[in-house]
Amino acid sequence: MIVVADTTPLLYLSRIGRLELLCAVHAEVIVPETVWNELVAARPGAPGVTDLRAAPWIRVNGDAERAGIDSTLVAALDPGEAAAITLEHRTG
Repeated sequence: MIVVADTTPLLYLSRIGRLELLCAVHAEVIVPETVWNELVAARPGAPGVTDLRAAPWIRVNGDAERAGIDSTLVAALDPGEAAAITLEHRTG
């Protein structure tokens, strides 16, 4: 099963040092570039970022951003959520 994650579960699991719980349930997690930028690029020294960078089972995917995210989603949700929903529809 393909799993697309937005920022919140990855952020909090990495902060409490339990990112491996997600890997135990899903062998691979796909993350939109927008989400990865929110998690890692925007907060390089934050708790959990090292674990996120080191997780080989997290795959960053820019398809949603390249294809364009539905403006209706962008108006109603934050950018990471809109990208995750768009990516899930493209991969699911």
